[in-house]
Amino acid sequence: MVQKFFNDKSVLATFLVAVPLMFQQPATDVQRITDWLLTGDADHRAAAVQAVTESVTLQENASVRSAVKQELIRIIAEHRQFEAERAAAPEGLKPTHPSGWKRGEGDAEYELALILLATKINDPSWITDLTWLAGGDSAVIDTLARWGNESIPAILARYQDPCVATHDCPALMREGLLATLAQMVQLGTVSQVNRSQIVSMARGILAESDDWELVVGALKITAASCDSTLIAAAGPVATGTKVLSESDHTPFVSRQATRVLEKCHAAQMYR
Repeated sequence: MVQKFFNDKSVLATFLVAVPLMFQQPATDVQRITDWLLTGDADHRAAAVQAVTESVTLQENASVRSAVKQELIRIIAEHRQFEAERAAAPEGLKPTHPSGWKRGEGDAEYELALILLATKINDPSWITDLTWLAGGDSAVIDTLARWGNESIPAILARYQDPCVATHDCPALMREGLLATLAQMVQLGTVSQVNRSQIVSMARGILAESDDWELVVGALKITAASCDSTLIAAAGPVATGTKVLSESDHTPFVSRQATRVLEKCHAAQMYR
């Protein structure tokens, strides 16, 4: 029967053409996806991200992963540019988007899809890049927190990144990094040594920092650990006596601290 199949010249010709195409098609898909991510317009990039999100095969392809990572790095650079431009502009003239954006750029839905794809790829070698985006989406926080101790060095380094001094850190990055540390404490994905370091870091923020975003991040660590020294340090925040650089945020931060203390006190009662 097999011999008869190959004796039919038309069937054999079709077979000889179809088999190479069958093996070439994935490579064609990969090339198209990588081209769209690296050089395509906004619509092409969005289509590429959707295609990779829906295909485990594409997610595992090295060329596609590299293109996704490069696109992620491009988005990070745009956010840093935006923050730098906002910091340099006088009040009332601050930009609403980076000056280099073209039509269709800056789609929040697309950026979220890209970030979710990056977390779905779940590659620990991307930890350093993902730390830039800790303030952007909870999926990044969850992913970094699951990696636990492996993420700690990159998180601590990013928290002290020179972008803090140059005012071009992505929005809410440092608060997001603190939230990630809090999640690690809650999940128990860090060693006792690293946990102690995280608690000490939060204690220092509650005692010394007047940055409301950092104080909120430290309160998240307090809620996750209910460490007695953090509970004590959070007291002045809850009463509103702690001075913050942006005083209009004091009521909000005070309410957050009050809820954290209530949670920890209730937890202690049931121990």
